[in-house]
Amino acid sequence: MIEIQDLKKTYNGKIEALKGISFRIEKGEIALFLGPNGAGKTTAIKIILGLRRADSGKISLLSHNIGYVPEGEIGKKDWRVEDYLEFLAQLREVQSVEDRVNNVLEKYKAKEMRRRRLRELSKGMYQKIKWIQAVLSDPEILILDEPTSGFDPMGKVEFRNWIMEKKEQGRTILITSHLLDEMQKIGDTYIIINKGLIVDKGRIDEMKGKALEEHFYEVVKESQE
Repeated sequence: MIEIQDLKKTYNGKIEALKGISFRIEKGEIALFLGPNGAGKTTAIKIILGLRRADSGKISLLSHNIGYVPEGEIGKKDWRVEDYLEFLAQLREVQSVEDRVNNVLEKYKAKEMRRRRLRELSKGMYQKIKWIQAVLSDPEILILDEPTSGFDPMGKVEFRNWIMEKKEQGRTILITSHLLDEMQKIGDTYIIINKGLIVDKGRIDEMKGKALEEHFYEVVKESQE
């Protein structure tokens, strides 16, 4: 569970990144956190992760064991995959580090990558390692930023399977993405933010067949008028 209450954040005393946003994501729910560039998504995520402080508001988390897939690069490019994963596992106080890394690499069909350097990976392989590092500690909460970037069609199907498995295990999942058609297939709820405000939220199954991308466009356009 993630619950945000009246979260506010201002930069340099004048740029209001968050203007008092509130939302709740239940255990076992996949929530899509959507918005145009500069809407406040990244600020909110960094505050949830403890990487940035809010000016005011309250955050309640089911657990502080959070797996995070960033949009950008991970680790040092010259690190071998297994060294990178073992380093993170130790940092997160995972038990039986080598066994856990081996098991996760095998589960996600990535054992052949273990001796490769991060810079040697294809985009799809690199994205898979991002996912693997996020689940090393078997987190209760997953926060995923553009998680399908770099995946080919087969990789996207695999990703959907991984996500649905985590949902069935009762994990709380927050996803940000611009690939709304893709995300509509897996999301339970959506939250749309623009200019630091929540401008709409609801359930995917109550959209009565309407495309999320179309709804998003209409909501954001209306909020800018």
